[in-house]
Amino acid sequence: ALDFAGVDYEARVWVNGTYIGRHLGAFSSFTLDATSAIRKGTKNVIVVRVDSPLDPGYEYRKTLIKGNSVDDVSMPFDGEGCMGGIFRPVTLSGHGRVVIRDPWTTSMLSADLGHADVKVRFQLESKTGEGSVEVGAHLMEPQQPKRKPREFTAQKTVTLAMKPSDVELNLIIEHPLLWYPWEQGIPYLHTLEIEVRQHGRLIDRRYARVGIREVSFNDKDRYVLVNHHRIFLKGMLNDDIHWMSMMDRRGYGQRVKMQKDANLNVIRMIGHQSSPDMYDLCDEMGMMIWQEMPLQWSYSRAEPIRKEILDVVRETVLQTRAYASVIGWSAWNEGGQGEFSGRIASVIRQLDDSRPMSQASGGDDFDI
Repeated sequence: ALDFAGVDYEARVWVNGTYIGRHLGAFSSFTLDATSAIRKGTKNVIVVRVDSPLDPGYEYRKTLIKGNSVDDVSMPFDGEGCMGGIFRPVTLSGHGRVVIRDPWTTSMLSADLGHADVKVRFQLESKTGEGSVEVGAHLMEPQQPKRKPREFTAQKTVTLAMKPSDVELNLIIEHPLLWYPWEQGIPYLHTLEIEVRQHGRLIDRRYARVGIREVSFNDKDRYVLVNHHRIFLKGMLNDDIHWMSMMDRRGYGQRVKMQKDANLNVIRMIGHQSSPDMYDLCDEMGMMIWQEMPLQWSYSRAEPIRKEILDVVRETVLQTRAYASVIGWSAWNEGGQGEFSGRIASVIRQLDDSRPMSQASGGDDFDI
C-alpha cells in the first residue's frame, strides 16, 4: 500500500502506468492499495497528480473542503494563495492477508477513580474473508519509580468476512494510572500492542500510546469534566502555518510549551486537522484539544459536495479519536446550515459517542 501522510487537495495516483486511486482533502492522511500495480524486483514509477485550485464557489457557497486555510491562512490574506501539494511523507507499506485499521480506546471510570473499564476497538480487513483469527490486546503501564509496570491482556477469536469487521476487546484495570490535563495531574500514557495471529502465526501487529481517561459534559450547567473533575477551560484557537511541510515535531512542541507557559489548558483546533506530531505532543504534555472538523462558514448545498464533506469529516474523526488529548468535537467553525449540521453531527456520533460535541463553534448553529 502507498501511505500518504498529507496531500492538498485532490490527488490522483498511478503506479507503473496503472491508476490506483484518488483522494480529496487538505489535511488527512490516506492509503491506496498498490498491490496489483507493484512490480517486484525492479524499479517502480509512481506518478501523483495534485490539483489545489482556488474555490470557484461564492464566499458562502464554497465547494472545496479546506477549513479555514483558504479564508484565514492563505497568503496573501484573503487573496490568491495556494498551500497545495505533497506536504508530508509518502511511504510504502506491506501487509498480510489481514490488516488492523483505526485502533483506538475508550474508558469508563468508577466514581472513586479506582476502577477503569477500557475498550480496545479496531477494524480487521481481510483480503479473502476466509477462516478465523486470534486477536489480542496487551496494555502496558508506563514506567514508574519503585513500581513494576503491570500488563493487561484480552483475547478473542474473530471470524473473517469480506467486509471490514469491527472488533472490541475489554480490559478491566484496578487502580489505573490516569491521563490528566497538565494542571490536574500527570498525563500517564500506556503502550498498547494489538496482534492478529492465525494458527499461531503472526499476521499483523500495531502499537499505539493510550491515555486512560473519561470525558463528560454537564448539560444543565454547561461544563466539561475530565475524570469526573470539573475543568475550567482556558484556551485559544490554533491555526497551522501556511507551509505545513516546514513544521516539524520540535516546532509543534514549542507551540504547546508556549501555550502552557501562558497558563492555557486547551487548544481549539480551528477548522483543520493538524499533524500527528501535534496530537502526540499534546498527549505527552497534558494539553487538551477541542477538535473542529475542517469546515468553515457555508458550503454549496449540492449533494455531491455534501458527500465529499461527510467523507472528510469521517477521516478527521477516525484519525484523531485515538488521542487522549482530544476531549471534544465541533462540527464546524461558524456554521449556518442547520439541517446539514445535524447530518455532520450524526456522522461524528456514529464514529465516537464518548466525547462532548457542539454543532458549531459559532454562527447560527452554535449550541454550547
